[in-house]
Amino acid sequence: MVMDEMQRWEILRLHIEDGITLTDLARSTGISTRTLSRWAARYRADGIHGLRTTTRSDAGAHRISAELVAYIEHLGLTRPRPSMAALHRLVNSRAQQLSVKPPSYATVRGIIQALDPARVTIAGSGRLSPGPVGKSRLSPHI
Repeated sequence: MVMDEMQRWEILRLHIEDGITLTDLARSTGISTRTLSRWAARYRADGIHGLRTTTRSDAGAHRISAELVAYIEHLGLTRPRPSMAALHRLVNSRAQQLSVKPPSYATVRGIIQALDPARVTIAGSGRLSPGPVGKSRLSPHI
């Protein structure tokens, strides 16, 4: 359950105004001590507005290089497509060659699953090939 800042304040108020320890508050509310201490620090820094839920500025964006994303997409469009585990191993090898942190299995799977179904269908038909790695569009098969 996601709480708004007023619901968080109603819980945290017991610590701030009534002096109940965070440990006792955690025990009675079922909210972890770590979460409550984070709320308390945010409250001390920014007041009630510090208790608002915030989203990351980079939420939904891949935090891996565009070149590695293009490579993953390329592998996802090849036929026959390797298994997801094999694909992840290939991507890890490529990441080592590029001296970058390898993406997680879930990230690779997410990129593959986000491929446009039309591109996947066209790539599987044999009429078009995925093109060279790094290109974001399909090119005619020669």
